[in-house]
Amino acid sequence: LQYQHIKEMNIQLEERVRERTAELRESKEKYKRMISNISDVIAVMDKDGTLKYKSPNIEKWFGWQPEDLVGTDGWLTVHPDDLERIQKGFFTLLDKDNSVETVEYRYKCKDGSYKLIALTAVNLTNDPIISGVLMNYRDITESKRAEEEIKQTRENYEAFFNTIDEFLFILDEQGNIIHSNTTVVDRLGYTREELSGKSVLMVHPPERREEAGRIVGEMLSGAAEFCPVPIVTKSGVQIPAETRVSHGF
Repeated sequence: LQYQHIKEMNIQLEERVRERTAELRESKEKYKRMISNISDVIAVMDKDGTLKYKSPNIEKWFGWQPEDLVGTDGWLTVHPDDLERIQKGFFTLLDKDNSVETVEYRYKCKDGSYKLIALTAVNLTNDPIISGVLMNYRDITESKRAEEEIKQTRENYEAFFNTIDEFLFILDEQGNIIHSNTTVVDRLGYTREELSGKSVLMVHPPERREEAGRIVGEMLSGAAEFCPVPIVTKSGVQIPAETRVSHGF
């Protein structure tokens, strides 16, 4: 009877193992199908830094075939100047299950060139399916270049804006000051912080602000070309001026 009981237990145990194995196999297949539909490159690295998996679309982005990299040191594609920083972040990631880290660094393509990527890594070393660090690679070379161009354009605009001797204000749709050039600050005596968010009518004499507001409305509707109301410094000195308004974006 005891032998029969042990035999039945072994049969039940084997059945559970088969069920668990089938579940894991099905889960792995689901992961593969999910990964194949992701445009970014997906990789799995073990805790020692060896690559266990690279998604097939790596060829499209970086020229490598998955078999070129699977089983190799995962640091081979990291730019030497970024290596210490990336390795430090990787081993910090391993200190806690399911921790997430996003970093930017230069990734080596098969032709020897480098692309700037954003890497998001999740520590799944204790996950029974992944059993490693799951990594998502996104090529941000062009977007970063676009950001730099926008930054340069903004700096050029700001430099030009501040070399003009006329009083320049940028307003929101309610007529509140968003920005002003150096001429405004230097000659009117206000700081940019004192002007920001305030109605532009504050730079006109108090007794003529209603008139200035009416004329500004007429300029916006096309009924007037300019406003002849003078502007006034913080200390109260009036400066003759013609104010013109144009729509911006």
